[in-house]
Amino acid sequence: MDDRLQNAAMEGNVDALYSVLAEDPYVLESIDLKEKYQELVTWLIKHDSELVRVKEKGMVTPLHHAAQLDDESSVADFLYVCPLSIEELTVESETVVHGAVKKGSLKAFKVLLGWLRRFNKEEILKWKDEEGNNPLHTAVSADQPEMVKLLIGYLKVNINNSKGLTALDIFYFRRCQGLVDAAVGDILLAANAKTACQLHRPSLRDAKRTLLVEYFSGGLMFSEKILKRFSLGYRRVDEVPLEVRNVLLVVAILIATATYQAALTPPSDSRWVTEELMKFLLKSGMYYLWWLY
Repeated sequence: MDDRLQNAAMEGNVDALYSVLAEDPYVLESIDLKEKYQELVTWLIKHDSELVRVKEKGMVTPLHHAAQLDDESSVADFLYVCPLSIEELTVESETVVHGAVKKGSLKAFKVLLGWLRRFNKEEILKWKDEEGNNPLHTAVSADQPEMVKLLIGYLKVNINNSKGLTALDIFYFRRCQGLVDAAVGDILLAANAKTACQLHRPSLRDAKRTLLVEYFSGGLMFSEKILKRFSLGYRRVDEVPLEVRNVLLVVAILIATATYQAALTPPSDSRWVTEELMKFLLKSGMYYLWWLY
């Protein structure tokens, strides 16, 4: 330890401490992370609790350091003397919780979680880093199943990060790389986790629009040629004779029925059946009838 730092600690001289830190912001990094570290921590918070919020390279505070080292005692002390230190962010917009999760500091993580719960600060768990990851995303990526299980009780499991990925998306990606245990995926699935694709299925209206684009972009179907042969062309519904509409509708139903009987039984989901029927009518040139009726 720097002699000046030691003398400042012995004399209780805060000004001298600040002077040393101003000359060498990283002087504390050279201290042995055992007894001397704990002695310095005790002295710091005793004389000036705001020192808990002093930032070094990367905007990292002593609280961040303690959390990353899984030093639950120092984490508890820091939070007790300086509650606002929980709100400090690193240069990458990471909270203290992010740091503890990344390093797998489970004991420190539990202290942080308990403190947030007791002081109604759970909202901080929703804060995201610069990549839009909340602590749950980070816990999945860091392969921390116990942390994932605990965080699910406080966070919505299907929140997207800035890349549009959910926690389950991150799991599948990391799993393919062999970096995450299957237990993490089991926990997520048990909590009804979904991928981004599963959460954003196109609506029936969107499907109609897509099919309309395909329909108008393609050539005339066989049935459309029949319509033209009957000189129906493009008309409003009230301009097409009712008898003709009824005949064409019967033909469409017969074709659709024959097609479905020849195929495998479709799923029981009524929405799927509606979408598939709509697609069939379009591809068979009967989409015109869809709008008539």
